[in-house]
Amino acid sequence: MGDVATVAFDIGVPQHLMKTTIATNTAEGAPSPLNEMYWNWRSGYRHLVLNFAVTDGAAKSGAGYVHIGSRDCAGSENGKALEDRDVCTHVNTPSAEVADFDLATDTVGLDLRKLVGGVDFISPIYDPVTFEVIGQGRGVECHSSPTQPDCAPIFSEVGLDMPTGTATAASNAAFARMP
Repeated sequence: MGDVATVAFDIGVPQHLMKTTIATNTAEGAPSPLNEMYWNWRSGYRHLVLNFAVTDGAAKSGAGYVHIGSRDCAGSENGKALEDRDVCTHVNTPSAEVADFDLATDTVGLDLRKLVGGVDFISPIYDPVTFEVIGQGRGVECHSSPTQPDCAPIFSEVGLDMPTGTATAASNAAFARMP
């Protein structure tokens, strides 16, 4: 193990495991943490969830939601994810590769400055009944949707191509070696 120089990994639920879990379990009966990480049985799984509070210099607060996960996983509106296919249209599973890694002294971490550094910390406020946007407030919102402005810079930092959901480990700046 002393000769390890690079650590590489994917962040998320492999598509084959997602397919098997959804096909053989109820949402509530899936093994932990898979039962906590699904969006709904039609959409598939979230691979990275970061929920946090946002407070600005004027003490105005809001919430932050970074949810990176698979999208377009079911063919019909009433179907389960991966019921009619082997992979979601947008897999959105980030890959990371950390070079010059020393097992004795280094760890891999998520660099929050890089992850959310490109967002403006302004997010929509939704009507609780209609879910229509009724204003803006402090916050970050990315639920892996190309229509959410915060997703593009966040996806870029974790090395995901927003239009395709394809991961490139070399482009993932958010996961890094932490000495």
